[in-house]
Amino acid sequence: MFGRKWEQAEGTVVDKRITGYQPVGVGYNESPLHEFIVDVHKGDGTTFRTTIEESHDGKMLPPNVGAVVRVEVDPKTQKVRFDESDPSVNTKAQLKRMNERSDSFNETLAAPPDTSPEPQEDRGSGS
Repeated sequence: MFGRKWEQAEGTVVDKRITGYQPVGVGYNESPLHEFIVDVHKGDGTTFRTTIEESHDGKMLPPNVGAVVRVEVDPKTQKVRFDESDPSVNTKAQLKRMNERSDSFNETLAAPPDTSPEPQEDRGSGS
C-alpha cells in the first residue's frame, strides 16, 4: 500500500512563530508563514507535543495560540499536519461563515446607537 493512512486527532496550539513570508496577489504583498507548537491528543488517550509547519497552499487560516483544532497523525512516523477540512482553519469555510454573518453585521449597523448585538463567536481575527 502506498501513501500514508492519517488518523484523526485533536491539537491544542501552544505557541507559534513566523518562519518566513510568501508572496500573495499582485505586487509586493506578502503573507507570513508560521510554525506551530501543538499538543496532540490522540483517540487512544496518548498525548505528545510536536511542531507543525503551515502549508503553503493558502487553504488554511493560521490558528491562534490556545485554539483547539483537528489534526491528522501518521501512526507510523507520528508526523502531524493540520486537518485542512476543519472549519475553524479552512479558508473557504471561514469565508462562508463571514458571508452568513454579513446579514447580522448589517442589522447591527442599522440598529439604534447604544444597543448591543447578540454575542457572536470570534470573527476570525488572527495573528
